[in-house]
Amino acid sequence: MVKKMKLKFSFAILLACMLPLKVHSATDAEVFRCGTNLSTRTFAYRVNGLWKGFDADICRAFAWAVYGDGNNFKLVDVKDYEIEQALYSGKIDIMLSNNSSPATMEIKQRANSVGVLYYDRQMFAVSDVPEKGSSISDYKGKKVCVYAGSDYLENLKDYNIDNGLDFHILAYKTLKNAHKGFELNKCDVFSMQGLVLQNIALNKKEKKMVILPEEFAYKPVYAYVSPKNNDMRILAKWILNSLYAAEKMGLRKDNANEFDYDFDQSIENMNLFGDNNLLWKFMKVRPNWLRLAVGDVGNMGEIFENNLGAKSDYKLKRGRAALVKDGGETKVEPLK
Repeated sequence: MVKKMKLKFSFAILLACMLPLKVHSATDAEVFRCGTNLSTRTFAYRVNGLWKGFDADICRAFAWAVYGDGNNFKLVDVKDYEIEQALYSGKIDIMLSNNSSPATMEIKQRANSVGVLYYDRQMFAVSDVPEKGSSISDYKGKKVCVYAGSDYLENLKDYNIDNGLDFHILAYKTLKNAHKGFELNKCDVFSMQGLVLQNIALNKKEKKMVILPEEFAYKPVYAYVSPKNNDMRILAKWILNSLYAAEKMGLRKDNANEFDYDFDQSIENMNLFGDNNLLWKFMKVRPNWLRLAVGDVGNMGEIFENNLGAKSDYKLKRGRAALVKDGGETKVEPLK
């Protein structure tokens, strides 16, 4: 007990010498604003007026943390080429899915990553015609439509050369036009981000599509904040880390209210759950936000599985974004 009191006392002295973080970007907002792609159901969609989907659940968790109200958020439709301006202008506080060029964005200081959300991969889609094959090798020499934005075109060129497929590549300036080219039979194959292809296939009303099994160009999808707002970077990093920490320690949607831990085990857990509330208050975060958020949308693993993984229509494998204990590469940093 004495050790725990010393830890809390030392921590209190440290925070007393520091200024609290400023949460929002250029202009203060009454809601937490998350950038996403609202052109498809892949990342977020409405059901009876309520937002659902991976990005919606992540944004809801931020709203619990900052406002103590899981409904106090706004999803903003941001195209991949609009991310820089949206972050710099303060139009959004954080960019979730639909970010396209993680390396170049950071190198040019257009955005700062605050954590990996999941891994996506590039795939192929073809028409559901019986006489055609079920492997991309059956489409050697065929025309392939691809969106030229981000690195999709270059990935396809590399895959084409490495596998000797002799594709005739038709590159389009927008995803919409690439999809339209496939719809109009200007190409036999459509290559794009796997989640986007799966979403299109699930919602087809005209020409049918099937997704081929080949996967390539695995890519981490990061959450991004403005490089002008270091306070938001700190806030977002630790909120995301805490959702992973909840998964690691077994805090779930079904046990969030009654979940308990060894109170004397570590100052890290006291910080995480807000029992020692100075750290979260310093970040201008509601100390008990984690229980509330996980009780609403689940921990990071649950958010993924429910919206993108085994319990969703997409069946995306979590892969390297899983925790180290589950065979992935994600490590949870101690909150202290």
